[in-house]
Amino acid sequence: MDDERTPPDFDLDAALVYSGGEMAVFRTVAEMFLSSLEERLGAIASAVAAHDDGALERSAHSLKGAAATLAGACLADRAGALERIGRDGDWEVAEPALESLHAAAARLSDVLRSHLEGGPAG
Repeated sequence: MDDERTPPDFDLDAALVYSGGEMAVFRTVAEMFLSSLEERLGAIASAVAAHDDGALERSAHSLKGAAATLAGACLADRAGALERIGRDGDWEVAEPALESLHAAAARLSDVLRSHLEGGPAG
C-alpha cells in the first residue's frame, strides 16, 4: 500500500489554515482528535472483524474527515481506503488496509503529540 505517492503524515501549515491561523484552535482540535482516536480505530477494527459494510463505511468516513481537518493526509487516505472497502465489500484487502491505517494513525498521533508538547514544527 505504501509507495512514492504516499501522502504526508502531517502538514502544520495546512492544519493552521484549517484552524483559522489560530494555534489555540489547532491545539484544541488536535487534543479532541487524540482523545477519540482509539475509540475510532476500535470501531473500524470491529467493523472489519464483523465484515459489517455499513459500520466500516461510516466509521472510516468519520475518521477520514477528522484526520483531514488536522491535515493528516496519510491517515485520511488510509481511512478513505477502508471507507471504500466498506462501500464495495472488498473484504480480501481489509486486513492489510487496517494494518496500514493503524500505522498511519500511530505516526500522526506521534507528530500531533510532539506539536502539543511544543516539539518540532515539521
